[in-house]
Amino acid sequence: MKRTRKNGGEKRDLFFRFRVNADEKLTYQQQAKNNGLSVSDYMRKRLEGQDELLDRRDYLRLLAELSKQGSNLNQYAKAMNIWVNIGNDPQIEPGMIRHCITEITRLSRELMEIIKHANRRKTTR
Repeated sequence: MKRTRKNGGEKRDLFFRFRVNADEKLTYQQQAKNNGLSVSDYMRKRLEGQDELLDRRDYLRLLAELSKQGSNLNQYAKAMNIWVNIGNDPQIEPGMIRHCITEITRLSRELMEIIKHANRRKTTR
């Protein structure tokens, strides 16, 4: 099977070199590794102004964690409602829980939009 090139088929046969010190080299290598990229791809993305280096999988992991936090908050709200229904004072303001749930919902929607648009950018290249 023939391998397709990442950059739309154009062969990359030129080199671009610049000098760095040992600390800079280690920093660039580590940043590339942290983003799951080769140093070349990492530098290309940085030079193209793509500060958004997170992978779609990272956003999905973040969304999953946010979902877990929302579930924990709902469990706490349910326990607090039971606590109040048996005649005790609430341990936390109900408005605060509503605010937190609203924020988790808002963040989840924003993440879904980012994931949706990140997916489109990848498929159009």
